[in-house]
Amino acid sequence: MKFPKAIVTSVAIMILPLIALLIGGCGTSNKQKLYIYTWSEIFDPALIAEFETKFDCKVIIDIFDTNESMYAKLKLTSAGYDIICPSHYFVSILAQQKMIQALDSKLLPDLMNLDPKYFTLTDPLYAVPYIVSFSGIGYRQDKINEISPSYGVFGRVDLRGRMTMLNDSREAIGAALKYLGYSVNSREPKEIEKAGDLLIQWKKNLAKFESEQYKSGLSSGEFLVVQGYSTDILQVQSENKSVVFLFPSEGVITSIDCLSIPEGAQNTELAYKFINFMIGTEVAAQNIRYAAALSPVASAYPLLGEDIRNNPIYFPPKDVIDKMERIEDLQGDVQYYYKTWDRVKAS
Repeated sequence: MKFPKAIVTSVAIMILPLIALLIGGCGTSNKQKLYIYTWSEIFDPALIAEFETKFDCKVIIDIFDTNESMYAKLKLTSAGYDIICPSHYFVSILAQQKMIQALDSKLLPDLMNLDPKYFTLTDPLYAVPYIVSFSGIGYRQDKINEISPSYGVFGRVDLRGRMTMLNDSREAIGAALKYLGYSVNSREPKEIEKAGDLLIQWKKNLAKFESEQYKSGLSSGEFLVVQGYSTDILQVQSENKSVVFLFPSEGVITSIDCLSIPEGAQNTELAYKFINFMIGTEVAAQNIRYAAALSPVASAYPLLGEDIRNNPIYFPPKDVIDKMERIEDLQGDVQYYYKTWDRVKAS
């Protein structure tokens, strides 16, 4: 049957946009996908877009707020992630349980950019350091007249309900351990128990244990004092100049967030390309400016402005560095921290 020319033309006009949409949709669905499980706000979206263009792919990012929640999800489900971002002290746990792959350093030529203070090439290699952070005390100087640079601030009854501490067993218990004069990596059950008792006392003054929303709460004035990461406090300072970061006099707790490839990753080749991309000199410099987080890529430092290079929150002075302590994997002894943390949470 023949159709009038006008009808054929009208049908064609209606169908062409649909065909174009279908073709465009097919193009998107055929792109490689890279699935990343990470902390919030540590990848500059502009760099993600640049990577997607360069390698003709789509990056999908899911967020976690503690190492424990990341571990639980990976342990219980086959999540299908290609890259995860564990803290350095969690890497050995994941490696021992065969949850992450040993990395081929030959596929990561830009490892040479990393500062030896933060990276030593090992065999096997399970993680590449990505972000260095320090936990300390953030507070609103316009709301508080006097404050001591000490973890003891969480014992202040006059600030009850206006303070938070990190929802992280090693960070929160670690702060109590440091206040008591112990190591953040103590393996002594009695020391950890004492730290738990102190944390229970501090908890009475806290609004909550919080690892994400404390940033907006500090900016808005809902919270006046927080235990927080230097990276987060720097971001909040860009919104509110009344926010100040203090290094605790008892010593600063440090950690390094890393890039690892899980066992069962669907796109290992693209994962290697992403890791190497992120530790490139220019990329690392741009991401430092975005995330307000120090990168272990030392070759990026000369590209930073003086406002960053001279900022002690990025580059702490020697007296602060000398008292820093990095959280380490305690293997079986970490059970004491988990038991104590359960006791604190239940109190």
